[in-house]
Amino acid sequence: MQLRPTPTTNLPQDPVPSGDTPGLVGRICEREHSRQESRLEEAIAMATRAETVHRRDDDWPHGMADQLNELLDCIVTHQQREQAVVFPMLVGGVQTVPDQTIDDMVAAHEELLAMWRELDRLTGGFRAPAHACGTWRRLYALCDSLHADCRDQIDLENRMLLASRRPSDIRDHTEPLVAYAQRP
Repeated sequence: MQLRPTPTTNLPQDPVPSGDTPGLVGRICEREHSRQESRLEEAIAMATRAETVHRRDDDWPHGMADQLNELLDCIVTHQQREQAVVFPMLVGGVQTVPDQTIDDMVAAHEELLAMWRELDRLTGGFRAPAHACGTWRRLYALCDSLHADCRDQIDLENRMLLASRRPSDIRDHTEPLVAYAQRP
């Protein structure tokens, strides 16, 4: 029997009014970016410990710590670019962000989601086997939650920050993300 943690989002539930770009950007930078990094670092530490203990277990997703490290590197690079280039443009009142900048952000979002989907596949949907230790179970629950948070944040950024700068393109990219987020 495999146990599946209940995916929950840890994104703040306080609403950001539509059109409050500085408020949304502030919330993303202050609350989400640093929390994602620290939670991913926690997941990497857990995966490293569990890989040592379960190195001979065929059910363990060998290489998970490495994949989480790659994901963290990708997220940090993406967040740095958002904070250095994109967010200042948006907060500064730029009405039209250059197409290439939006394309790059949407592509980075898609890359992050693809990395999470690969981890989801590798772990069987973050379902720990019955014999999994507590660390393994907590790791899967944490990763499932991080995955949900990432999907939610990307959807929020695409819809509320980027879509207003180039709506037709972003809508084309956002719908599959929303559909993926609603998977069983």
